[in-house]
Amino acid sequence: MVTNGLYPALELSFAPAVTTLVVGGTLRQRSSSLVDVAPESIRRLHIDVAFVSGRGFSVTHGLTESDLRDAQMKRAMVAVADRAIALADHTKFGQTYVASTVLPEEIDRLIMDAGLLPEQVAQVRAAGIELELA
Repeated sequence: MVTNGLYPALELSFAPAVTTLVVGGTLRQRSSSLVDVAPESIRRLHIDVAFVSGRGFSVTHGLTESDLRDAQMKRAMVAVADRAIALADHTKFGQTYVASTVLPEEIDRLIMDAGLLPEQVAQVRAAGIELELA
């Protein structure tokens, strides 16, 4: 597993069958994620599946972030992944921030909670995004 998040890395440290690589950088306060990694470091990795969350999601812009550095890190990880799984809860639907991290056409599957309204589900599916409600 490859992550730039300290909390996921700590949780995975208890999984004996999982090797976790933490991509280092500058620690963002309050989010406990690491950013500002040289793009070359990530470009040389291979990731089977990138699970990427965002501050907002829209069918027009995909996942978006308010922090440009965080968006850059997530874009770099998706670029080297075979598949990109976007994760968001229903409160993020329709929220758009300054930087797109994963464009709608780059999302292989979107996983959201069951709080999405039927018309929002229809919008996602009409955009050609595979949707899984959890």
